[in-house]
Amino acid sequence: MNAEEHERFEELKAEKSHILASIRYAKRIQDALLITRDTLRGVFPDFCIVYEPKDIVSGDFYFAKKTDNIKHLVVGDCTGHGVPGGFMSILCNDYTSRALHHKQEPKEVLELIDHYLEDGLNQHEINDGMDASIAMMDYDTNKLSFAAANHFAVLFAANGSIEILHGSRRSIGKECWRQEKMPFDQVVCSFSPGDVFFMFTDGFRDQFNVEEKKIGKKAFLDLLSEIHLLPMFHQQQVLNTFFQNHKGAGLQTDDVLVLGVKL
Repeated sequence: MNAEEHERFEELKAEKSHILASIRYAKRIQDALLITRDTLRGVFPDFCIVYEPKDIVSGDFYFAKKTDNIKHLVVGDCTGHGVPGGFMSILCNDYTSRALHHKQEPKEVLELIDHYLEDGLNQHEINDGMDASIAMMDYDTNKLSFAAANHFAVLFAANGSIEILHGSRRSIGKECWRQEKMPFDQVVCSFSPGDVFFMFTDGFRDQFNVEEKKIGKKAFLDLLSEIHLLPMFHQQQVLNTFFQNHKGAGLQTDDVLVLGVKL
């Protein structure tokens, strides 16, 4: 390496260091604006979470809220990852909080977030949005209501039954150009104290290993089924270990969020 090449190398190294420092500070801002694990614990005291951004800041986010005997849990997967995804997650987290101030039913919350996003981003110019799932647990009636945009969730009942809750094949914000949007479906099921409920984005099950094989939906659901009776903290350890072992020396494919709560 001659003197000119060495000088250019040092310039590029300094630029990279500056960019990484900026992204790490953006991560601090994101962490300050999204809810903390302590806030989540105040709503669902017993939970497990795998939250692994692909590029320091994450396009995935989670949100939880308790009002009297009603609890809400939200998982969102915004367009992109890294800095663009981080911007979107902060915006969609704010829209989620605003929507839950006005609506309780999950499908109505999703519609309101869609309206906020379309209006706020001028969606005819920016084709961004998110996939998301919202669950409402009514502890007076022991009913769980669920609606989702391109997501699904799993309820493991204490009696041994397993129920997969399906959402709608529709994103939030990305389809504003359509004259008529398909309404969000909502499903309602019963739950009992001690049931375990999982919501997640697609990053975990879409992770490749060094042989370019995905974890896949079946293996992911099989893993949740195998571990759901363990203490929640142990479930978190197993999920983390499984993911890291599968990824191995390969690159992370996407942002990852898996959130399980004991109802």
